Amino acid sequence: MSEHNQTRIAVVGAAGMLGGALVRLLQESRRPFVALTRRELDLERLDRIAPALSQAGVGAVINASAYSDVNGAERDDQRELAFRINRDVPGALARTCKELSIPLLHVSTDFVFDGKADRPYREDDPTCAVQAYGRSKLEGEWAVQEVLPGALIARTSTLYGPGERERPHYVDAILRQAREKNRIEVVEKPVSSPTYAPDLAGWLLALLDLGAGGILHTVNAGHCSRFQLAGAAVEEAGYAGRVEVAIRPAPPATLERPDFSPLDTTLLAETLGRPPRPWREALREYVGRYHAPGS
Repeated sequence: MSEHNQTRIAVVGAAGMLGGALVRLLQESRRPFVALTRRELDLERLDRIAPALSQAGVGAVINASAYSDVNGAERDDQRELAFRINRDVPGALARTCKELSIPLLHVSTDFVFDGKADRPYREDDPTCAVQAYGRSKLEGEWAVQEVLPGALIARTSTLYGPGERERPHYVDAILRQAREKNRIEVVEKPVSSPTYAPDLAGWLLALLDLGAGGILHTVNAGHCSRFQLAGAAVEEAGYAGRVEVAIRPAPPATLERPDFSPLDTTLLAETLGRPPRPWREALREYVGRYHAPGS
């Protein structure tokens, strides 16, 4: 076992979709880790973070935790919580990792951009969050960089994958409708880079082993609209002959979101030494494995 594979990794937010994918991959590869869910580490208690990581005896931290309810973050009773989880927790993790002299990998989002670009966003493009959720995640990046300039910040987008969750992700929601209806109506936008959580988990561990730092865009290659993603999911599940996917008008905007936020993967491919697989190929694997008849 290599030196990297002997490092005990703390997965913060282990009960989430990405955290679960990381835990499964670490288990499969027989790497030492500690899974920190809200039960083991109350993220609303920032003073508990340093003792928890110190006692766990870890050599690296992956922060997969997030307040991800984009609409909820706009509410007066939720905005403070969103910034605590998305900004203050990453800052506290960075301070602890600096004290322990261990690396931190923090996961961020495409929502740090305003969506007004005409090409996929590169890592050095100017950020401009247009809602509370995106702002909280952007300030989380700043909080990490202020303390640990060499930390790895991995931005991702439109995440889907296996696991139980309170709010189904987009692919699951579409396929749930496809099992029940002959016609699905979806909005056309936004355009983004759908990302398969197990793929992301693999890249994150590889990047951690490589000692990568700075900002990296970690998504499956390519991009599509929500309408195209819905159609692809229906096709991959074998419903194309029975279920029509149609465009419906977007409702009046109550919250600004980026209409176009694909992420450029050139730097990710250069760092890993291989390109990430296309989003459609990853979607095919997910649907075939978790939405096939009898699965």
